[in-house]
Formats: sequence, structure tokens, C-alpha cells
Amino acid sequence: MRVGIIGASGLVGDKLIKLLLNNGYFDIKICASLNSEGKIINYISNDVSHSFEMKKLDEHFFEDINVAFFCSDNSVA
Repeated sequence: MRVGIIGASGLVGDKLIKLLLNNGYFDIKICASLNSEGKIINYISNDVSHSFEMKKLDEHFFEDINVAFFCSDNSVA
């Protein structure tokens, strides 16, 4: 299952990524504001390094997502 996180650069999105990684879940796709597109975010979980690239939020973001978490403000969600 692939998880999408919208608003991944915010506090709630950051905590959600850490929660998923700490529980052994690695198939994560993230996006945030247009200014964040292409930015790489790195996490270390259980001594394993994980890198995620911020994607653009458009209709294609959801094509391979099974579950989406909206951690953004109301204007985006």
C-alpha cells in the first residue's frame, strides 16, 4: 500500500512521516507547497536513512496512492 501525505513539510506531516517510518512503513509519497517542490527531506528511523522528494500536488499525485493524509490547512484540504 502506498501512502500520500499532503502538507508533509508542516509539523503534523513531519510527525506522521516519523510515525509511519518508526512502525516499519516505507512506501510514502509526499507533497507540500509549490515552493517545496523538488526539495529532498531526509529521515533516520531504526538506524536506516530515508529520503523523500517533495512532489507537486496535482491530479497525478494521487494516481498511485492508496491512502492520502491531508496535513495541510483548510484552503488546501
